[in-house]
Amino acid sequence: MTSTITHHTLSRRQFSVGDLQFDALIGGEGPLVMLLHGFPESGRSWHAQVQALAEAGYRAVAPDLRGYGGSSKPPRVEDYALMRSVGDVVGIADALGADRFTVVGHDWGGGLAWHAALAVPERVAAVFVLGIPFTPRSPTPPDPTFAAIPRETFFYIRYFQEIGRAERELDRDLKYSLKTLYWAASGDAPLGQWQVPKQGDAGILDGQSPPTGDLAWLSDADLAACVATFEHAGFGPPLNWFRNLLRNWQETERFAGESVRQPTGFVVGEKDVSLLLLRDAIETMPAKVPDLRVNLILPGVGHWTQQEAATKVNATLLDFLDSVGPP
Repeated sequence: MTSTITHHTLSRRQFSVGDLQFDALIGGEGPLVMLLHGFPESGRSWHAQVQALAEAGYRAVAPDLRGYGGSSKPPRVEDYALMRSVGDVVGIADALGADRFTVVGHDWGGGLAWHAALAVPERVAAVFVLGIPFTPRSPTPPDPTFAAIPRETFFYIRYFQEIGRAERELDRDLKYSLKTLYWAASGDAPLGQWQVPKQGDAGILDGQSPPTGDLAWLSDADLAACVATFEHAGFGPPLNWFRNLLRNWQETERFAGESVRQPTGFVVGEKDVSLLLLRDAIETMPAKVPDLRVNLILPGVGHWTQQEAATKVNATLLDFLDSVGPP
């Protein structure tokens, strides 16, 4: 989109979708771009992208997803199944009067973006995902117990399945927990720090320690703002996203064999744990996403792609949107 670049003041806005409320960072006017965050973040993780999109002539909206920040936190685990959040995305677009929109996602928000593209292709004009490759629905159900991984070996997603234990550990000191997780999965940490080997009965923070100073890409003031988004309800609701693996598989049966056919962009950090764990899916993705226009690995960047490499992500996203044109 060609437009005169002007500074836009960003604001926060509440949206009602059914019985739920969603708080969102919003800026600009023009074609709608919805930015969907991951764990453990909030809509504010897209601040640099919302600003860049607003200045380039788009309406950018970065909601706190259900369970996060200023948005509703329903009580049941099943409330956090992925298809519920697809409905949230569509509901926010409806509230903004947008028939068609682009979805941009990171981490869990990336999985949400892929499923929105499959579920409502008539609404999703384009898809741009950070970190999480598109993987077609497996013909066999996932195993939430991860029985193939020895019980003596710690695996964070299995650890997250047990209701109560992980949230007790992470809620004990929110600043310490968030800073530790952010650092361990960032490009600044030694490769493999996120999954440092430890016993199966360990906690996710065991064997970790955050740097004493600011993170290179997140100031202490920004970290304090992140902490504030978790102060009301803690880690419990966000962790419920991980507790619907089997339910998500059951509820997406209609997508078996489907490909994402919208114009698509994909970016992953060279040091992102996703690249280490999902390399095969990333390498085979062009065969499953026929209009993959961006397929980029960012050197030295870890998991928090849009924050660690904001300038590069912004430029790549805007170039992608230019290639797609109006929805």
